[in-house]
Amino acid sequence: MLTEIDSILFPDDCEVVEMPLHNQWVYLIQKNGSTRIRKIQKSQNLKLFVNEQIQDLDFVDVYIRHPTNRYVSGVNTYLHHLRIDHPQLDLSTAFWFAKEYKFLNRHYLPQFHWILNLSRYLEPHTKIRIRDFDDFDIISTDIHRAGVVPSDDDFKKKLLDNNKGMEFWLFLDRILLNLAGQEMTWTEILNYYKNTHKSTFDVIYQRYALISKNVLP
Repeated sequence: MLTEIDSILFPDDCEVVEMPLHNQWVYLIQKNGSTRIRKIQKSQNLKLFVNEQIQDLDFVDVYIRHPTNRYVSGVNTYLHHLRIDHPQLDLSTAFWFAKEYKFLNRHYLPQFHWILNLSRYLEPHTKIRIRDFDDFDIISTDIHRAGVVPSDDDFKKKLLDNNKGMEFWLFLDRILLNLAGQEMTWTEILNYYKNTHKSTFDVIYQRYALISKNVLP
C-alpha cells in the first residue's frame, strides 16, 4: 500500500454471489446492482464467496454499466451519503472535491478498477464473463431498486462540463462494455487492452511502473 486511500479503493472485501437459478456467480460492484443482489442473497440464503473463497470458482460474472451513467449516479450517491452521515459538510465543496480529484469513493471508481481488485483472488484459469448491465434485470426482477434520488440533468451537466481527464476514465470502462458477451481471464483482458488500446494501457501502468521500479530489493 502506498497511501491510505489505496485500502479504501482496493479493500480486501471482494464478494461474489452464486445464483444457481441463472447459473451465474455475480461479482458485487457498487452502482451495478450490488444492493439488489445482496437482498436476493439474504432472502434466498444464496452462497456468498468472499476473497480467497473466490479462488474455487471457474467463472465470475461481471455486469458492466454504461460508464457515464454510472459515474454520474455514483457521484450523486456519494454526495447523498455524505449529506446523511456528515450533515455539517458543505455539499458544494464536496462536489468540487469529487470532480477535481476523480475517485475518492468506490461508488464512482471505474469498473476496470473493481475488476483489478477482484483479480487478486482469481485463479489464472478463472473466466470473467463480461455482461451488459442492460441484462441485469433478468436476475433481479423481484427486488426493487435502491432509494437514492436520481441525479437530474443539471447535476449531470455540472459534473461533466470541464471535467478534465474524465473522458479517459470513461473510455477505460467503455472498452469493457464493448467486451460484453465475452469470457476472458484477467490476463486476457489485460492483453486485450495492451494489444488494442496500447496508449490507454500505458497510461494505466506507466505511473505504477515508475513508482515501483527499484523500490523493493
